[in-house]
Amino acid sequence: SPACDSILLGLSIAAAFFIRSSGILLLMTLAITQFIALLQRVSREETANGRRRFALRSLFSPNRIAMQDICINILPYAVFLGALLLWRTLLPEGGSYHMGRLGMISLESIKYNLRCYVEQPSDFFDGVPFHYLLYGASIPCAIAGLIRRFRSDYHMIIYVMLTFLLYIFWPGTPGLRYLLPVLPFYCSFVISCLEAFEGGATTIEQSFRRLVCILPIVFVLSCFGMNSIRGAYENLIHNRETSYGPFTTASKNMFS
Repeated sequence: SPACDSILLGLSIAAAFFIRSSGILLLMTLAITQFIALLQRVSREETANGRRRFALRSLFSPNRIAMQDICINILPYAVFLGALLLWRTLLPEGGSYHMGRLGMISLESIKYNLRCYVEQPSDFFDGVPFHYLLYGASIPCAIAGLIRRFRSDYHMIIYVMLTFLLYIFWPGTPGLRYLLPVLPFYCSFVISCLEAFEGGATTIEQSFRRLVCILPIVFVLSCFGMNSIRGAYENLIHNRETSYGPFTTASKNMFS
């Protein structure tokens, strides 16, 4: 039901926020998405009535939104707030270290983060031959796929943009792990661009285009698979011993 969906949505966002503070971006994405959906709804109604423009104040008139719809839309925020209050009550308060870093924001840190986060997604393709060239070729494909799905998947685009803005301004050490939540969307937009290339006037042209679209994906996945197999093989040869981290012999002895 819509009410259960909203409760689960609020709990999911709260869980994401408890794991990493950037989970709050999901709540912001929800708010912006709900507002855009409201604009679209009113626009459709105005168009159906033969009107081309509408006043912003008419968005929140009683005849526009039923009270049940308002409660359903507000419910995720109420659940999130309730979970947050419960968390603060039961567990020690943290996050002071994070907030203390806000004073370190500078123009230089913003420029540095911008450059790093534009370049670092290439490390996701590490292990693929000429992965820098592959990443560079995927950028225009991702932009084209984003434009293609701008109207249907604007919520994904909003989340990706908010994530990039947060980490560009955050004065921390850039790392690929921060971008892992948005990389699936990036790959999805690239694939959407490749899908748009399919088609053709003849069967031969259609087959050729489909092959051109599939080969890069198969190539990348094959490289990922070979790297995983090689890593697993080396791990077994060394009896699963690691040279650093909490699972080294010295670390295990210390924990014991």
